[in-house]
Amino acid sequence: MATSFPGRLKDDRWAGTRMSTWPILLALTAIAVGIQLSGVPNHDVAWILTSAGRLLDGGRFGRDIVDVNPPLAWWVLAVPVAIADSGGWPRYPIFVACVAALTLASVRLTEVTLRHGGGGEAGRRVVLAAAAALLFVPGYDYGQREHLLLIAALPYCMAAAVASRARPIPPGLSLVIGLLAAIGFCLKPYFLIIPAALALWVLLRTGKLSALPHRSAGPGRCRMPLCGGRRGVGAGLSAQRRARRRCRLLGI
Repeated sequence: MATSFPGRLKDDRWAGTRMSTWPILLALTAIAVGIQLSGVPNHDVAWILTSAGRLLDGGRFGRDIVDVNPPLAWWVLAVPVAIADSGGWPRYPIFVACVAALTLASVRLTEVTLRHGGGGEAGRRVVLAAAAALLFVPGYDYGQREHLLLIAALPYCMAAAVASRARPIPPGLSLVIGLLAAIGFCLKPYFLIIPAALALWVLLRTGKLSALPHRSAGPGRCRMPLCGGRRGVGAGLSAQRRARRRCRLLGI
């Protein structure tokens, strides 16, 4: 049975439990990081971390690094590699910490999005369950591209759920969610099925796509003010017609 969100923007129950949520999240993150550091990186992460170092050393994708997937994952993982190399630290622990920090950022965006949807106590449970799943379920596959996709796409999926209920999401929040999700969707070509499916789902539920995160701050919201609305467009066309008539009368 689906849980219906209350209608208020900020649920009092959410505000009362917000302080108790983050200590739990930080404890879960510390445990997950410790588990990952007690093992070894999986084959995919080890390969990309090594080859991302080649990119930073001046290597070229397609010559020094050969892979069937787009190079975005290599440039994303070049960030923890650059941090580790600049401080002389091992690359894998820095990578694990970066993925954990990205998970917390994703969960935070999800929390804020659900607050705009009136999540209440149900939203708190969703946040805790999502964080536990992202931190512990991957196991040996921690940090692979599918894992990074789930982290990046979680706020987008929740924003789509809020949008399907015709709840507004601030443009700034939508922009951040959309940018993070775009990075995740572009890690592998077939990941683009997810935003397409979400867009279709929102369209079927609401009859419009304007509430989706990638549309809320886009040209669709700015078109009417910039053009002066429909009256402004009509006035502009009338002025063009009058100018053409004058040119014909003057023989220009």
